[in-house]
Amino acid sequence: MIRKGLGVSLWIIAIGLSGLGLWVGRQVLDRGVVYGDPGTPFPEHDVTAHAVNTQLELEPDDVSMARTLDLVKDAGFGWIRQQVSWADIEPGHKGNFWDFERNRPTWTRWDTIARLAHDRNLRVIARLELPPPWSRPDGSYKSHPPVNVRDYADFASAFASRYRDQIGYLQIWNEPNLTEEWGRRPVDPAAYVELLRAGYTGARQGNPRARILTASLAQTLEPDDETGAGLDDLVYFDRMYLHGAAPFFDIAAANGYGLWTGPNDHQVGAWYTNLPRVTLLRDVMVRHRDTSKPVWISEFGWNTQPAAWTGRPSPWGRVDEATQAAHLSGGYARAAREWPWLGPMAVWLMRQPRAEVDDPTPFFALVREDWSTRPAYASLKASAASPVLGVGMWQESAPGVRYEGTWQVTSDPKAFGGVLRETPAPNAHVRLAFEGTRLEVVTSVGPARGVAYVTIDGSYLLANERPRNRFGQATLDLGAPQSGDAKRFLVASGLPDGRHEFELTVSGDVGTGSSAPGVAFDGVVVSRDRTFAAETVYVLGLIASGIGGLWLFRASVGRASIDGIDYFRADPAVPGDLLGLGQDPQAGRTPSRSEFSPADDGSRTSSGDVSTPTKVFQGLAEGGTTAPRGLAGGWIQRDWISDAILAFPAILPLAPVALSTPLGRFSPVELGLLGLTLLAFLRGMLRSGHVDPYGDNPASSRVGVQFDGLVVAAVSLGVVGTIAAVSSAYPNPAWREWRQVIIEPVTWFLLARFVARRDDADRRLAFALVLGASAVSALALGQWILRDGLVGADGVERARALYPSPNNLALFIGRVVPIAFVLALWPLHTGHRLVQWWLRASVVVIVAGVAVTYSRGAWLAVAIALLWIGRKWLKWSHIELRLSRRLVILLTASVAGAILLMSRSERLGLMFVSGGTGLLRFSVWTGAVEMIRDHPWLGLGLDQFVYFYPNYMGAEAWREPNLSHPHQFLLDFWIRLGFPGVLLLMFVGVRFLWRLRADNRSADLNPLALATTGAFIVWAIHGLVDNSFFVSDLSYATWALLLIHDFSTEKPHPASPRSGSIVNSNN
Repeated sequence: MIRKGLGVSLWIIAIGLSGLGLWVGRQVLDRGVVYGDPGTPFPEHDVTAHAVNTQLELEPDDVSMARTLDLVKDAGFGWIRQQVSWADIEPGHKGNFWDFERNRPTWTRWDTIARLAHDRNLRVIARLELPPPWSRPDGSYKSHPPVNVRDYADFASAFASRYRDQIGYLQIWNEPNLTEEWGRRPVDPAAYVELLRAGYTGARQGNPRARILTASLAQTLEPDDETGAGLDDLVYFDRMYLHGAAPFFDIAAANGYGLWTGPNDHQVGAWYTNLPRVTLLRDVMVRHRDTSKPVWISEFGWNTQPAAWTGRPSPWGRVDEATQAAHLSGGYARAAREWPWLGPMAVWLMRQPRAEVDDPTPFFALVREDWSTRPAYASLKASAASPVLGVGMWQESAPGVRYEGTWQVTSDPKAFGGVLRETPAPNAHVRLAFEGTRLEVVTSVGPARGVAYVTIDGSYLLANERPRNRFGQATLDLGAPQSGDAKRFLVASGLPDGRHEFELTVSGDVGTGSSAPGVAFDGVVVSRDRTFAAETVYVLGLIASGIGGLWLFRASVGRASIDGIDYFRADPAVPGDLLGLGQDPQAGRTPSRSEFSPADDGSRTSSGDVSTPTKVFQGLAEGGTTAPRGLAGGWIQRDWISDAILAFPAILPLAPVALSTPLGRFSPVELGLLGLTLLAFLRGMLRSGHVDPYGDNPASSRVGVQFDGLVVAAVSLGVVGTIAAVSSAYPNPAWREWRQVIIEPVTWFLLARFVARRDDADRRLAFALVLGASAVSALALGQWILRDGLVGADGVERARALYPSPNNLALFIGRVVPIAFVLALWPLHTGHRLVQWWLRASVVVIVAGVAVTYSRGAWLAVAIALLWIGRKWLKWSHIELRLSRRLVILLTASVAGAILLMSRSERLGLMFVSGGTGLLRFSVWTGAVEMIRDHPWLGLGLDQFVYFYPNYMGAEAWREPNLSHPHQFLLDFWIRLGFPGVLLLMFVGVRFLWRLRADNRSADLNPLALATTGAFIVWAIHGLVDNSFFVSDLSYATWALLLIHDFSTEKPHPASPRSGSIVNSNN
């Protein structure tokens, strides 16, 4: 009962943690944030979001109004929001628009405001409020709504009609959710909706193109009480929808004062009055399915009332002037980064003339009454001068889009917004800054369109979604036989979540199916992918829930065993050491893998209790006496799954091949591993034995699994690799490498280590590597003979088979040469004479394959490895003549072939010539060392070198600016995995040498240990000048070699040459 209660408790806690994680992720990290496609563009996204409230009606004369608007324009604002007093324009009685006191039309002042703003290309948001006394009840307060809303409609119509060419944005009232702004009487959302309807109808009669804003709602938490000072803005806005407001506005308006918190406050809730409260207003619109409309902020800012102020205290909080400047710029930046549905944000306020002496409101202003400016003015001016496009769909006229060269504006009904820019001029440019993780270009295609080059942050590589030409330039081919609608072309994805620079350059080349080089630019789409932090919260919550559910299941059903193995218990007595050096402390000898069996797996304690990692994996690897008898069950449980796991290295040369699937593009290696993993675990689940070998043994009640040193290294690599991926600046390539180079090879290693346990596993793995290497080498030889698909470099044409580079091919097949060499000379195999001849032929084919790659590092490494193997063999003085003859023939043929190839090429001679690729390595290493100095502990992360290298590249290395690794394995481990990666590499190396030293003490020669040692000589020597691990096939091959070495040193060696038993009877 205690156990069951513990399981239930853990499950409940896990579910709670999961729910908390999801809630935190949604409330704190995701509230109002748009990930992925930003959706339908809003019409005002071609204008800056910088807006400001003005009080021009308080300026004493036209000169002061012009001076204020000059300051507005100089600060980079594109909008002003200005109060319109209905009482000043239509005083006395309805239809009266004459100022009898000044003997002029009442429109005069507004005519001046509209003209001054229009002359400065400033857009005006006119706030229609303050009805005249004749329109409201006698004795009512100035903000009381009109008795007859038709009067308001007529005024809105007259205003919209008069300024139809100068003012296109009208706001209906201000803060009607406060009693002070609703005639000092109880607020009434239904009555406001009637006023909104009237204003919308009247304005559209005067100007059908007018855009109507709702009144901005004051941020307040007032309850629904007629005696209160107002009503909660979220409640009020929701009731507006309930009373039918949706058809009568184009833009929802809100206030966004920061009050006592900054712009990056992530506290979001109905009880918070801060800047992100606007996301809750957006939630109301989403709830009412009104998401096609934007939200604008009518007022936002921070008050700078001095601490020594003796007037009325600020009810809006206070900050110093430097903080105000930072907060205002930060508010604009956050909105651009997270809220594409948010339009212009109007700072409160520009300047307040003729303020009361004790009024704290002027401390919001950017410009003091004496015309001096606060720091916020300069800060906003600087940010407006370098606009950054945030998340959203932006037209070609968006702020910050810069054109260089000859571009013409063309009207096109098929274009995004009906207008685009185009040019046929080569080297014309479009440049812009954006903030996000993904960028698309909107443009048109057709028979008159050509090719453009695109870069992100000055790099063609960061334009990672575009194909590159033979010069490495990322291209945008706009050619097509027929013209069509504007299309979106994905340029880059997976970028760091921050600011980036985009550049498009007209190449002057015609496009596919085109006859002209013209290029059109119609806009861009900026979007953001979900941050890893949010994903982590979700995943950890789900994992916690799963663990809790597992414990509940365990506590409910009691001890569950499969094939007699209790998956929830393990004996606390664990023999052997963590380093896995193979020493049995009780027997004083290395355990033999031939001793393993389902009945006695060589890992029991002296008392007979099972205590090895096979407790967990035995259900996957061994057959049970009570296995299912059905066809499917028998098929799954056959031993061919183990055979397939051990044969898996044969398909490693297919790693560069990409296959399209519904979930994306994956290599045959990835798909094969997925299939093997699923089948292996399905087989384990189908075991149906339920005999508990532990009985009631209380000593076996603890959970535990024994790991040897190689397993510890594999698991540690997964942890270190995950940390490296998380810390990477460019997440997409990092997580791709994490999957392909870290997790997938480690998964295969664990399957081979625990599932495919058999006596001849080492030989099967070796044969698989030779099979794959010989096949791809034969393909390379075919390419070289037919002169098809070769890569030219340093005066030679190099074969590459399926790989993108000849060096990639050489790195893989070069380390297999020692394996093939030993298998060909040493009779570890059994079978027909043809197998022996195939192995011998494979040596020649693979060595020839290495030769035609013209990889100098591979040539040197293979030669040294073969000489080392030959030396070890010749150390035995009684080698038979026939074996010596084989060795001499193979070595002579290999050396002769290499000399022949070298004599025909300039490549060897160019190794240390200025400008040769060999000498450039020193420059690359120098840059890599500088990277490590700047990032000593965690490095740069997985697959990040190519993005940072241009910042460290020496002048002499200009020929290779796009290197993806430092061409030295120790530097590579340090840069990708940081100092923990170097420690892990040292651990595996020391462990390998330790086991090799123990094996060398034996009087017998271990051929596969000798072969894997030769392979790691190639790994290390070639890795001094190239990549040895961080490619998918190289990672798999490294784990396979480690497994072969471990398996071969765990069992008795074959008879040594000294015994005379190595002679093959078939010869």
